[in-house]
Amino acid sequence: MVRRGLLVVLGLWITCWSSAQIMDGPIDLDPKPRLGGTLDLTTGMAGEDSQFATNELPPNHRDPHILLHEFNLIYFAPIDDEFSIEARLRIDSRGDGNPGDPYLPLIVLNWIPLDYTYFFSVGRFPTPFGLHPAKQLQRDRTFIAQPLPWGYFLPLSETRGYFPGLARTGYRVNDMGTTTLGFEALSTGIRYDWWNKAGSRFAIALTNAAPSSPDGTVDQLSSALVMRYSFLTSEQVEIGFSTAWGSFMEQDLTIDPFLRDTEQYRQLAFGADWTMTEGMLTLSGEMMGSQWIVPRYAGGQFFAASGDLSKPTPVKPTLFGGYVDARFDFPTRYPVFAAGRLETLQFFQMDDPVLGEKVQWRRDIIRWTLAAGMELTPSLHLKASFSDQSKVEEPIPLRDWAARVMLTALF
Repeated sequence: MVRRGLLVVLGLWITCWSSAQIMDGPIDLDPKPRLGGTLDLTTGMAGEDSQFATNELPPNHRDPHILLHEFNLIYFAPIDDEFSIEARLRIDSRGDGNPGDPYLPLIVLNWIPLDYTYFFSVGRFPTPFGLHPAKQLQRDRTFIAQPLPWGYFLPLSETRGYFPGLARTGYRVNDMGTTTLGFEALSTGIRYDWWNKAGSRFAIALTNAAPSSPDGTVDQLSSALVMRYSFLTSEQVEIGFSTAWGSFMEQDLTIDPFLRDTEQYRQLAFGADWTMTEGMLTLSGEMMGSQWIVPRYAGGQFFAASGDLSKPTPVKPTLFGGYVDARFDFPTRYPVFAAGRLETLQFFQMDDPVLGEKVQWRRDIIRWTLAAGMELTPSLHLKASFSDQSKVEEPIPLRDWAARVMLTALF
């Protein structure tokens, strides 16, 4: 399976190598069609408690290995002076470590008026919440793993709600759960972006799923609103604020044929982010809080204190989290950086109607990461990271650690 996936990637790469160019961002004013992409290969090893749901490394790859992390083929095509189409085809090995089938995580129609102070996007695009969603590709990221709000899975199911017994066997497996702000960091709907010469930016999106939706969409009519506003306090400091409100659950009549209104179960999230640059040092980070209103799943069905399964008793899981990054870029001939990240998720107690008491619905987690990287050539980047994480109540080090080395080729 791995060999077949690598051959597919190699074939795609050879096909487009001669004419491909790197796309510089989500919106491009170049009137010519452009084809580009990235290929990410990793090697590494991890601790005995390592699993994809906690640190994005498949459990069958804890020993030294070579893994196809991602292959992305990116296409940008202008329609006229103002309209363009952008799409990204991806093959990845998320979950079990084997390359999956090709799919389109991003496809969007952009309208960019000629004065270039705002634009509209319709389709599937990065969620406008915080800093991280704009860094969709490894070429744009300092660290290999995502921050905890995007990469750490919770016992919250888009079909079952709060489900403490959730089996997390692999990404894209039914009821693996979801992360606080969505593992893909993508949304489906319509998005509006605006900015001015002073450095202020505003983005708002009407989508069909809240950020915590596992894949950024639900298979039914639902709605969510996501927005971010950022501004410069000086040339070195940018501050941003984000919020989101909407439904992330979808109906599954095989679980409960009586529950029809899943739109009532929603996520509310707030966030703040900052970026500060001084010479070769960059400090950045995000804080966020989230609360869900979801049904409680237990004993193979939704729990309803009234006995009416069409009206499950709701629970309100709530958390607070964030991270701080520090990155130093050395003044060398070939760009070299060193970086560190400290992050946490803190889970509040909630009333559990099944147990009849307040419970800690998830144990607090803390993670630290060290990373370094260099640009071997403009189209070949190398980076490495070491991370360890533990539950705050059980600070046992070096059980959920992960050491990774990644080679990224741009074409």
